[in-house]
Amino acid sequence: MTQIHLSAAQSGCLIEARVGDELVLQLAENPTTGYRWQPEPGLQASAREDRFEPAAAAPGAGGVRTLRFFLSIPGRSDLTFCMRRTWEVEDQPLERVVYHLLVRNEP
Repeated sequence: MTQIHLSAAQSGCLIEARVGDELVLQLAENPTTGYRWQPEPGLQASAREDRFEPAAAAPGAGGVRTLRFFLSIPGRSDLTFCMRRTWEVEDQPLERVVYHLLVRNEP
């Protein structure tokens, strides 16, 4: 199993992986503002881990959201997340990241 680390900098890139690999997605976030990274409808993977780590101990500090995904289905798909408030789902997201996945069924 290989871990593939992704950040917002790789948004829009083709990510090649194999069945059994793990994606580790780390995105800057400040949930006290109400804005959180949310998957777009139709996401073909479920997170094995979803945690937030503040950058500082101060109340209201931003930090990093870490999402881990285990790749178990070969093929092409997009992994898309939008930063928005949960109560404003119809509004344009503050930010969007898209990773184009190509998962091969090779050892």
